[in-house]
Amino acid sequence: MAETAAPELVLASTSPFRRRMLEAAGLIFRVVPPEVDEAALKDRFPNGNSKPGAVAEMLARAKALVSSGVNVIVLLALNDDGRPAYDASHAAILASLGCPVFACTPHQFPELMATALKRQDIWAWAAAQDIKLVRPQDGQ
Repeated sequence: MAETAAPELVLASTSPFRRRMLEAAGLIFRVVPPEVDEAALKDRFPNGNSKPGAVAEMLARAKALVSSGVNVIVLLALNDDGRPAYDASHAAILASLGCPVFACTPHQFPELMATALKRQDIWAWAAAQDIKLVRPQDGQ
């Protein structure tokens, strides 16, 4: 029986934090700098408050990725107290695309990535970790 090759993990970000998270998880990946100016995005989404045009662009890109077969997982931001800090309506829209949307702690991240790379059920993994997923109706 032939083995199926593991999907390649690509970090489409120049973020040192994201790189360290993947390295700490022991994952093999390659970095492909995004075609967008990540620093400019911070101006478009200051302190989590986003400009309508930027939100529409983000959601359109996410929909295009999902439609093309990319396994999109949305990790929500955590505040300094470890609580999720995000725009509920944006999260609900992303969830309506079929993306798992939730927050997890850094110690849960390696197992999350392993689950995603093996194309296992992210929803089942999150439930087993007692993590509440955002559902499309949560943004209403």
